[in-house]
Amino acid sequence: MTKKKSLVDKIKDRQSSQKVSGRNRGVVAVIAQKEEISDALAHGFTMREIHTVLAEEGKMPVSYNAFTRLVNIYIKGKKQSKAREPKGAGEAFKKEKKSNVYNPDDYDTKDLY
Repeated sequence: MTKKKSLVDKIKDRQSSQKVSGRNRGVVAVIAQKEEISDALAHGFTMREIHTVLAEEGKMPVSYNAFTRLVNIYIKGKKQSKAREPKGAGEAFKKEKKSNVYNPDDYDTKDLY
């Protein structure tokens, strides 16, 4: 008679047999290397240098852009904004728009003659 596996054993077996999904592999890699990345940043190395070494060793499966975004979120604690608006870009739209309909009250009568 075989012994039934407990739920904990089933979950452990399932987790060990599954690969990390493509979407989460960068997060897992950055969190796994968190100590080393933090230490290298503290010693003054650039994120480009860190990514290059980790990628060469096969420990960083994501692009440099994804790596910097993940380091900023999970190690430096910076929040990412969805989209940034250039300074002063909203100024033109904040001004009152003139209607395309002619209104004689909008013009000085001296300028018309």
